Amino acid sequence: MLAAVTKFFYKDDIYTDELDLFAQMYKLECGLYTFLIYRYIVLSMICTIFSVIFILFKFKIVGYLLLFIAYFFVLLEWLKKKNMEKVAEIEDKVGKGNFDYTLIKKRKHKDFIDRTHKITDFIRKIVVISGSKAVTRKEWKKIKKYDKWFYEELLSNESNHLCYYYSLELARILKDVTLVWGAVTDVFEEDMPLYAHAFIMKGEYIYDTNRRTTFKFEDYAKLCNFKIYKKWNYPEYSIDDFRSKNREGFANWCKQNNVKDYNRF
Repeated sequence: MLAAVTKFFYKDDIYTDELDLFAQMYKLECGLYTFLIYRYIVLSMICTIFSVIFILFKFKIVGYLLLFIAYFFVLLEWLKKKNMEKVAEIEDKVGKGNFDYTLIKKRKHKDFIDRTHKITDFIRKIVVISGSKAVTRKEWKKIKKYDKWFYEELLSNESNHLCYYYSLELARILKDVTLVWGAVTDVFEEDMPLYAHAFIMKGEYIYDTNRRTTFKFEDYAKLCNFKIYKKWNYPEYSIDDFRSKNREGFANWCKQNNVKDYNRF
């Protein structure tokens, strides 16, 4: 269902012909968040369906109660929409210097968005620590025991855009994985530029610390136009000065291939 939501809402915002593959790979990042943003509508539909069922089976009191709850969710959705319209109006005025930006922050819609992000992150965390073919549930327990703060950062947005660090440290903890450096494209950018990227790989699967998700390498490479620089095993990436020894070579490769955002590697 989340893949269908992703496909429906984002089909006009991406620059790839692999729409089905995109929907499957971005269902937690895009689909789940979008689904939760419209949760009042979804809940009202569910309540309406069950109210009809209960009324048809002569449980009218329960049916009418569910129908009332459905209308309540519709009201919440309407109030949310009105709040967002007011904020949009204030944002226009803020741009003209007529209001303090703190006025926007106090609006209820921001609280709604913040809650949606928190719920999304919570669900994604559960999905991640349940284990995968790249990082198993047992290995997540190992990571938590080894460094609780690092574990929490890996499962939050803290690890986003810091793949060069988190992928290396994660690989050093797990040991039986391959560290990969290369470049990927962003499907949301029309000119499809290449960006420096790093991840760990186990067999046919990778774990991307930026996106906190496991993918089949073949699908990942196809969607993101992955271009490889080099792979390393534990004896190679476990040395203390690994990044400093490989930084110059990677930077030269990035320059030759018009790869962006490699400076922090």
